[in-house]
Amino acid sequence: MSLSDYKLTDAEVARNGVVAAPDKLTGTAAQNKALFDRLIRETVKVLYNGLIDELSGNGGAENIGVDGIEGLTAQNVQHALAELAAKLFSLDASDVGVEAQLAVIQPENVSDALVQICDTLDSYQLPLTFDSAPTAGSSNPVTSAGIKTALDGHYVAAGRKNGTTLGNYATAEGRNTTASANYAHAEGLKAAASANGAHAEGSDTTASGVAAHAEGSYAAASGYGSHAEGSATAASGNSAHSEGEATAASGMNAHAEGKNTIANHFCQHVFGSYNVEDPSTQVATLRGNYVEIVGNGTSSARSNARTLDWSGNETLAGKLTLGAAPTDNMDAATKKYVDDAIAAAIAALGT
Repeated sequence: MSLSDYKLTDAEVARNGVVAAPDKLTGTAAQNKALFDRLIRETVKVLYNGLIDELSGNGGAENIGVDGIEGLTAQNVQHALAELAAKLFSLDASDVGVEAQLAVIQPENVSDALVQICDTLDSYQLPLTFDSAPTAGSSNPVTSAGIKTALDGHYVAAGRKNGTTLGNYATAEGRNTTASANYAHAEGLKAAASANGAHAEGSDTTASGVAAHAEGSYAAASGYGSHAEGSATAASGNSAHSEGEATAASGMNAHAEGKNTIANHFCQHVFGSYNVEDPSTQVATLRGNYVEIVGNGTSSARSNARTLDWSGNETLAGKLTLGAAPTDNMDAATKKYVDDAIAAAIAALGT
């Protein structure tokens, strides 16, 4: 039967409804009450239960129509699902990321569900058959055996909403993120990874150096293998590391940490805050005056609490305090130790 056969018609109401009873009831009380139940019992119940049985049966979905859906020719739910199943079974859904996308679909009705599923599949631009090899710049389908290799670089992006991937095997996740080089990865908000193997995460971070890593907020890693983390940090030297707030490591293999510290020469380590940078005129890939600097300045007056040069000479802005008396010739001595030693020597001469 068609679903329309289960409609309650005016004829059924006229035949079994109260309207069909005589104006003056002459039966018993039970007979008169039955007249009011007859329409429900003999007509509505039969039609309603028949409709439920029809819909809950194996062929029920075949009787439910769907709105026209781009990409599908089916006119009912059963055939539409069969077409979608054919698409999914002809693909390796788990390999191309379709499975994860379908898992988050939350439709309000059957037609909405089918539309969302079709949109998900269409967003991967995948054909129903895989009978020819692709060529650069073409839309030729790929073989099923090679689909993962061919498409991973462009479509591996679990949850990459508003992300753009341009490199092979690149991934972009979050919002307004870009991974524009091979094996690059960008995640968060406005993160950009533009060099091979680069990784940018957080907010407004950029990783433009090969194999560089920028994380945090407004962090920039432009040196090869460099790492910038924190807030407004910059690592422009190769293999340099900048962390904290507004720190800059421009020297090769340099390390700047703390707040507003600058490490501008080879293998230099600077920490603290607002240091006076190394004034050496050597390029950033060579040694400067200092191997280590401790900053103790402010935004209005930069200064160094301590510097250590490559020869081991140390300069302190404050005092050197020793916790014990010297025991060897090379040990530093306190003023009190020297005064006591001189006093003792004078006393010995007087005797």
